Amino acid sequence: MKKPIYLQLPEDIDFSTAEGEARKAVAAEDGSVTLVSYYDRGRDIVAPWSSTICMGKDGYRVYAESRGADIRVIVNDGQYDLYYLAFPDDVVAADHL
Repeated sequence: MKKPIYLQLPEDIDFSTAEGEARKAVAAEDGSVTLVSYYDRGRDIVAPWSSTICMGKDGYRVYAESRGADIRVIVNDGQYDLYYLAFPDDVVAADHL
């Protein structure tokens, strides 16, 4: 996995906006990406939720790494912790079909 990307955004930022900003930061460096897993500390939500049940507190991280996530974005010192998988530009994303 590459060195994490750290973003400082307004503290009142919601998940959707934070994820959008994280995606922009990642795409600028790595092109096309997909979100594999995340932790929203403020709401104490992980996705996929089953990762915590099966793998414990850091299940979202283990899940992402075991599925090849190669980019981590940490927003506001851990308010949001997001894992992405980059894929080559010649791969067609499902939302473009």
